[in-house]
Amino acid sequence: MKSMKILAFDSSSPTVSIAVLDFSSHSRTILYHHEQLQERRDSTILFEALEKAIQQTGKPDEIVVGLGPGFYNGLRVSMAAAQGMSSALEISLKGIPSALTIESKSNCYSIIGDARGEKYWLALVINHHFIQEPVLLTKEEIPGFLDPNWPLFSSSTLLKISGLPAITPAYPSSLLLGSLAQNSSGINYPLSPLYLKEAHVTLPLSSKSTQKQQQIKLP
Repeated sequence: MKSMKILAFDSSSPTVSIAVLDFSSHSRTILYHHEQLQERRDSTILFEALEKAIQQTGKPDEIVVGLGPGFYNGLRVSMAAAQGMSSALEISLKGIPSALTIESKSNCYSIIGDARGEKYWLALVINHHFIQEPVLLTKEEIPGFLDPNWPLFSSSTLLKISGLPAITPAYPSSLLLGSLAQNSSGINYPLSPLYLKEAHVTLPLSSKSTQKQQQIKLP
């Protein structure tokens, strides 16, 4: 079996996760792995880790990037980085939903995230495949989608919703992302982030005032 070196990374959550994996003869060797907390609007950690990964391990044979759902800015930046590197290095690029890359002792789990504006996204996963793709819900609708026997994960820090089973913090894993890309039978997703709604934009007070004035009809 020809060796395959995969660069996998995800920045859809509060944790940036980057790995370079070498696959040969059904074995996996971790050449580089880095995970670090990131600020929602700062992508410095991602680019520094990507540069270090390439410097230490050389040119990969393939790139795989997490598609979300998750941070709008993190998804936008990681997708742009993946596409730019794929073009510059002339190597293939895959995308796999980040929600499929949670490391769990159970082969089935639910994962929930804060979509803001009193909306939440929820997905159901078995063996790293969706049986319910991410869907937007209100908190009242969530219980009807959950199996109480399945673990419930979330990458959204401080997410607390009354009336639900205990939520366990968990973040997408670049190690699992790379492994899924190597064994991607049946997993084929378009190279576009899983945005479930428009980005939440907080306007400065001056902009809000201007908008309000524009809505006033003059006689």
